[in-house]
Amino acid sequence: MSLFKSKEERAISKAEKKRLKMEKWERIGAEAQAQIDKINVETAEKKAIYEERIAKRGERIAEIDAHNKAVIQDWLGDVRRIKNDFVQENRQISQQNHQKIQERHNDSDQDYRVAALQSLKALLDSGVLTQEEFETEKARILSND
Repeated sequence: MSLFKSKEERAISKAEKKRLKMEKWERIGAEAQAQIDKINVETAEKKAIYEERIAKRGERIAEIDAHNKAVIQDWLGDVRRIKNDFVQENRQISQQNHQKIQERHNDSDQDYRVAALQSLKALLDSGVLTQEEFETEKARILSND
């Protein structure tokens, strides 16, 4: 056995080293690819979970929105009913007040006519007015209905 390797042995040795290095890098590459694949699967799973959560939140938000819209519509309906009741009540009160004012006006107008006719009668009785003047003024007072 010689201390030095022959060219052939050295060539085989270099080829063997190269093969071993290639196998090592292939193994490292395969392990790295396996890690990447694992991360991709985990990421896809997490993404699916997050998308599901987002979808559920979206559904919940839609439910809340629908509920809130219904509550607001009910509230608006109540407000409209209260407003209509208030307006109707105010119309009735206004009509009643107008009717009372009209009655008072009619009463005071009636009182005025009676007082005017009494004055005319007193003027007729005292001789200040003639019967014809009395009848003319009386017709004018009574015609203001």
